Amino acid sequence: MHDEHCGCEKHLKEGLVFLQSENWEKAKVCYEKALAIHEDNAVAWGNLGICFNNLDDDKRALECYNKALDYNPYHKHALVNKGSLLAKKKQLAEAIKCFQKALQADYQFETARDNLKKAIAELGVGQESPPDPWKIINESGKYFLKAKGELLRTPNGNIIEAKSPELLEAIISDLSDQGEIVIDQGILLSPRCISAYVLASSEIEFADNQEDLITSLPNWLKSDPMFLPTAGHSIVSIYQEERRAKVKAFFKERNILFKLIEQYNDSEWEKVVSVFQKIAANFTPSQKSALVNMAWPNDKQFVATIIYLLGLCDEREWAEMVFSRTADACRIIGEQPVGWMMSVVDESSDEEIQETINSMINDLEAEAKIVKRYLEISKRVE
Repeated sequence: MHDEHCGCEKHLKEGLVFLQSENWEKAKVCYEKALAIHEDNAVAWGNLGICFNNLDDDKRALECYNKALDYNPYHKHALVNKGSLLAKKKQLAEAIKCFQKALQADYQFETARDNLKKAIAELGVGQESPPDPWKIINESGKYFLKAKGELLRTPNGNIIEAKSPELLEAIISDLSDQGEIVIDQGILLSPRCISAYVLASSEIEFADNQEDLITSLPNWLKSDPMFLPTAGHSIVSIYQEERRAKVKAFFKERNILFKLIEQYNDSEWEKVVSVFQKIAANFTPSQKSALVNMAWPNDKQFVATIIYLLGLCDEREWAEMVFSRTADACRIIGEQPVGWMMSVVDESSDEEIQETINSMINDLEAEAKIVKRYLEISKRVE
């Protein structure tokens, strides 16, 4: 955290005054002074980008937005401003990705939602959609899904394939009537539906350059928020403590210690890792795929997801457990999550906060139910 007496805060406040009065040159000077003191300030980089954008220096503006996102990948304003700049340059597919990521950071960010709709509509102009955009292809006993003439790929670029058309038929069912289909080099950009990326590929995907799940798991577990301090807000702590009890019981049954990552000694941590590696090694290919695709986008919450895939909690419990440890929980209540740099949200009443929480948990629960259905299908065809 930056010292408010270091001078950085003074320049940030002055810069904001000039920014709001559209005095771009003076605002630019303030943000440059702030960054000279603290180069890692994502807010200053994002606002400096706004200055350059309004001074018609698109190149410098894009560089600033990218720097802001280097220090905070979920800086929602930098994402929207970068997306808007890319859309102006007709790089619509990349702009859409920015707007979608901004909505991941703030589900209720209407500017991101409006810009996403406009970008999707503009990308679709002049593109004639076939009467039936989806087609299942069978080649040498493997099934592939074509959308708008392109083989559907996962976000990492690998072609989605299945041993049975049943999985792909389920994907088509999930994606039907969800709005305009946007495909870029085979990757589905819209509508965003987890079913398109989960359990449908025989090439099980992992992050970190496709490293094997078992060898990657130790490093992933170190980043799991379950081993980090909890937020202090009473609303969120209810979810955290209720689900924490289930995690503690899970660890106790396996004779391993559950505590903060910094409190483990080497031998204790090795035992924890060994237990989770053995569990993951016994998962089916579809369960392994579900583990990564459910845990990774939700702040690498592998512990909660493994507990769910073992059948030790239902979809609602998984959703509450995952939500309580995400940056979203801290964003909603205006507290800064461990390891994140985010602006504090506007003040909201407890009722408004609870409504937002319920909405987000419902979305996570719906994702888990889709995964459950795919696991049931996969069990029949694997």
